Amino acid sequence: MVQRHDDPATYGGTPGDPGLIGPNSVSWEINADPAAVSQAGLPAIVLDILHPSVVAGVQDLSNYRQDPFARARATLGYVLTTTFGNTEVATRLTNTSRTCIPTSRARAPTASHIARWTRS
Repeated sequence: MVQRHDDPATYGGTPGDPGLIGPNSVSWEINADPAAVSQAGLPAIVLDILHPSVVAGVQDLSNYRQDPFARARATLGYVLTTTFGNTEVATRLTNTSRTCIPTSRARAPTASHIARWTRS
């Protein structure tokens, strides 16, 4: 589910909560710049799908063929939530995404490797 950019349940929370990454991180600096996100986002996704197990996971778990814009919104929502979201919501989202990888054709023993590949 894609959250609104101003959803208080996602981006609010305890004052001073830095989330998973924190406001002094490079991720905050880059993802806060719309030009950087628009110019680097597509190449980053292309790099992700170069891994054969990532392709298998996308084919098994994604609706990108039926609704490519929903897939793009979900990806952007993941990036924004894990970068700027409060710790509780961002942690829940990353835990949910980890449980998806082993259920695809992507081999379970490499699931943590795939997660590192796509999130680096």
